[in-house]
Amino acid sequence: MKKLVLFTVLFLFGVSAVVFYENRVSLPPAISLRIEKQPTIGYRKAPIHLVVFEEPKCPECRDFSLHVYPRLKTEFLDTNLMRYTVVPVSFIPGSMPAAIALLAAMNQEEDFQNEELFFHFLHYMYQHQPDEATDWATVQTLKTFAKGTSAAIDLDRLRLALAKETYRGQIEKNTDYGMEIMQGELVTPTAYVNGIRAEDLNYTALSHLIRAVLQQGDKR
Repeated sequence: MKKLVLFTVLFLFGVSAVVFYENRVSLPPAISLRIEKQPTIGYRKAPIHLVVFEEPKCPECRDFSLHVYPRLKTEFLDTNLMRYTVVPVSFIPGSMPAAIALLAAMNQEEDFQNEELFFHFLHYMYQHQPDEATDWATVQTLKTFAKGTSAAIDLDRLRLALAKETYRGQIEKNTDYGMEIMQGELVTPTAYVNGIRAEDLNYTALSHLIRAVLQQGDKR
């Protein structure tokens, strides 16, 4: 009887080990992302780093920002399990001024990146995003969006950054980088969980991927 019990325990342990191993190797391979100085919020030692490429005029980015991100924020960001980075890009006609405005708001103070202000501005922009086909990213509209976001945004500095296209170079580099890592087809939004590209960006699928990486203790 003791031998039977021992055999059963060992068998179940073996099955569990196989299942665990299969779960561990089921995740896609991760890539190393270069995201220095990109707008980032959250606990810097969090085990999960979610990086999302977003386009200001992209309607799918709007849907992600308004419907998926808030739930991820509550479950993972606010509990110190996740850092969150947005890499702003521009490839939709007329979106460059909006992308520039976002970085201008973040960098309006010398030697200080105000990431929180970037995310507030981005969220407000998506909340009020006009139709993609319209040429809405004008100086006047972006100043109106900035005023609606926060009194902390310096409108004169914003106007000057837009006139000089101060951050065009950085946005273009971001866009080229997105093209590079996505093998020539830049799609937004695209999300990476510790370097693993998420195949589906609905909340259920993305949160499942995050929990799977957490379960494996993957710190890549």
